[in-house]
Amino acid sequence: MESIRRAAEFRTVYDKGRVVRRAALRLCYYRREDDAPSRIAFVASKRVGSAVRRNRAKRLLREACRLDGVPEVGWDMVLIPSARLASMGFDEVRGLVGRLVADAMRQEGYIG
Repeated sequence: MESIRRAAEFRTVYDKGRVVRRAALRLCYYRREDDAPSRIAFVASKRVGSAVRRNRAKRLLREACRLDGVPEVGWDMVLIPSARLASMGFDEVRGLVGRLVADAMRQEGYIG
């Protein structure tokens, strides 16, 4: 799993992609046409809280995506947590990420 780093890559996801929302998390995604590895980014604004809370939220999301829930090729994803996510347990975050990715794949026609 690679990272989205350039402003142009973020802009593509935000402008051309779609959004799926659940309780404490928003997933912006864009399905690329190539077979390059999927790329992912975690964006926590100051609304999430202090730097400690923002970093905790991103660590939880990064680990949840590492363990399961992200397709191997062809996707660009940006995960944006809300303030509630930083106080959730890891199992809740992992389940939330899995449901969001499944929702995105369902929207794109990969899951019936």
